[in-house]
Amino acid sequence: MDSMRDTTDISILDLPDWMRQARKGFDWGILLVIALCLTVSWSFIINPELPRTNASENYVYRTQDTADAIQEGRLYPRWSPHALSGYGAPIPHYYPPGATYAAALLHVLFTGDAVQAVRLTFIIALCLGGSGVYLLVTRRSGALAGLLAAALYVLSPYVGLTTPHILGDMPLAVSLGLLPLLLWSAGRLLLANYATDLLMTACFAAALWLTHPRMALLGCALVVATLIWEQLVEQKRALHPFRVIMALLFGFSLSAFYWLPALVEAGDVRWTLNKAAPVFKLLLGELMTLPQQVDSGTMVAHTPLSVGIMPPLFAALSLIYVLRANRRLRHPLLYLAMALALVFLGLVALPDEHWLLGPVMLCLAVAGSALTHLRNRLTKRWRRDFVPALLIVIWIGSTPVWLSPQPVGSFGSTKADAQVEHEQRGYGVAVLAPGEALPDPLSTGWTPNRFLIDSYTSGSISRIAPSEISLSLQISLLDHASHAERFLVREVTAPRAVTVLLSYFPGWQAVLNGRPLPTRRAQTGLTLVDIPNVPRGNSELALSLEATPSRSGAWAVAAITAGGLLLITWLRLRRQRPRIEEFKLLTLAEARLLALTLACLMLVVLLCAPVNAPLSLRLPPGHSLAGSRTLQVRTDAGLSLSAFRLERPTYQRGDTVDLTLYWQAQKFLAENYRVRLALVSSQGGQRWSEMLRADPGFYATSRWNTQQVVSDSYTFRLPQQMPDGTYAIVLAVEDDRAANLTFFSPSGSTLGSTLTLPILISVRE
Repeated sequence: MDSMRDTTDISILDLPDWMRQARKGFDWGILLVIALCLTVSWSFIINPELPRTNASENYVYRTQDTADAIQEGRLYPRWSPHALSGYGAPIPHYYPPGATYAAALLHVLFTGDAVQAVRLTFIIALCLGGSGVYLLVTRRSGALAGLLAAALYVLSPYVGLTTPHILGDMPLAVSLGLLPLLLWSAGRLLLANYATDLLMTACFAAALWLTHPRMALLGCALVVATLIWEQLVEQKRALHPFRVIMALLFGFSLSAFYWLPALVEAGDVRWTLNKAAPVFKLLLGELMTLPQQVDSGTMVAHTPLSVGIMPPLFAALSLIYVLRANRRLRHPLLYLAMALALVFLGLVALPDEHWLLGPVMLCLAVAGSALTHLRNRLTKRWRRDFVPALLIVIWIGSTPVWLSPQPVGSFGSTKADAQVEHEQRGYGVAVLAPGEALPDPLSTGWTPNRFLIDSYTSGSISRIAPSEISLSLQISLLDHASHAERFLVREVTAPRAVTVLLSYFPGWQAVLNGRPLPTRRAQTGLTLVDIPNVPRGNSELALSLEATPSRSGAWAVAAITAGGLLLITWLRLRRQRPRIEEFKLLTLAEARLLALTLACLMLVVLLCAPVNAPLSLRLPPGHSLAGSRTLQVRTDAGLSLSAFRLERPTYQRGDTVDLTLYWQAQKFLAENYRVRLALVSSQGGQRWSEMLRADPGFYATSRWNTQQVVSDSYTFRLPQQMPDGTYAIVLAVEDDRAANLTFFSPSGSTLGSTLTLPILISVRE
């Protein structure tokens, strides 16, 4: 009997690796998290289109350009060939390439379509985020807590609704997927130190730098905060934080091929605003609002920047539990403190950096997952159903997230001519989201070239204008590519400088029959090529965007870093004995119950979420107009002002006035109209706070449909020198010729070229 007892009382740590792996079992939780993320992503899965009312449109165009360049053999594109009316611009050179490059690879390898590739990228980003949070929390608190944290994260309003559906910000969505993976890998490197952890942490850090540099910087700061917490609070003195810091530095150096040339060559372009866009600010009032369902009757979707109700509620309940019942569970306090610090930073110092809400939601989700430890204090009957019940509560509290808006209409073409037309119609540069800075290599006051634009329309893009061709110069197009041009030169009787309809940028090189030719910048910002005498016959002139010293040096830095990382990893693999970590994974019974819960939630989505669902839970179109004042004023161009909303009628000098106008197109609008708005004194007629907006609702009127309204919000501060009194809100609508449209009342009577809203603003001391 004693010998039998000796053979059975063996520690788990003393078992062979294969036996420990068998005891560990399969991680059903990660499959459940992916299923949850796919359920939240249902809109991208079911709908074959993407909206053209947010930034996802611009990332579709950029994905198409990147995919075209990859298929041409340019593995790292630095040029947008169709921007600036076809002259081209170095947009990929200055903007992080990570998200667009990933979508382009999906386009080239799988989908063959830019729209589908961007949709798939949004889905993968959400799955990465949910999986990363699950892995991060499971290491410390078990799979049940990890599943709960993943649900709180992906179902939070900012992660599951605002970023992918309202903003359409693909790089931000991908960075919100990479951030928890960076924290997980850094924590694993710190606490477990597997042989591949250094490489994995460096790769996730590099991916973040290549996708969203500001998020990467914050992610590194969160990792450092975790290191300090582990040493000072958890008092784990045996840790070696140097290896984590080294991994972060390796990640930064790995991404040098992007950021180093962008910094060195930042002065080679003019930075201008691509197109005006709505400003999203972090406001305490909005953060505390309940998540709102997006109005399907509004063309450009809007929603407050809210933290929602579930993440802060669960974090608060977890805090109470930790402080009163489980004082040894201190790790959630770190994430709650980081969430509060980020909220304070955003509200006080960086209100325009709304992306900070993503890390805030991550920290709240991790802190809120500690509530699963409460199940240990419940009876056996309630313990089994505790986490499924919490998932259902989170799902119900996040209804606006999974009732996401659906695109209206087909996306259309993404080819070169569509991008040039997009810009010519006044919608901004196609591959750059509104509100972003445009790296413009052209001179101030440049104008489009009609010949170049017509060549896009004909499908044969040519960058040599007919005015350049004469008896002394015979040149014609051979081939056009994204980063190269080839021309056939028959004869040049006298040396001359040829203007190529191409923006000049460092790296453009010209070669004539293998002989390099000098290129320089014209006064207009276009490229000049000095061509010598060419005898009669056929010669080839080639232009291509090549490396510069800074770009070559950056690639060398990245290559040396990659080689060093691989060598260190190989040495670590040789020295380290394989180990297996023990986690508290889901039992088969728990996995079955949670799978049944998720299956029911999926069924709810299929029955209630689509627009034409049999049991739709969507509010009726136009519900966002509740509380507004109806007008129904028409114009002679087919544009009507349906209603307006003013927060309050009485203000003090220095107060901020919030006014929303609701426009609608009664027919197709051929022009892009501008709105001029001002406060006019009722006593002396003096005008105050005058504003001019090029596109009502920041969306060009020629793109409006006739089924939805456009919400046009104005926020302006009353001047301190403004006299007391009453003021009328007067507005006018201008066409491209600065001529005012005429307003008509609902009965058809003429109101004139200006419209005075039927409300007065009172300004008092």
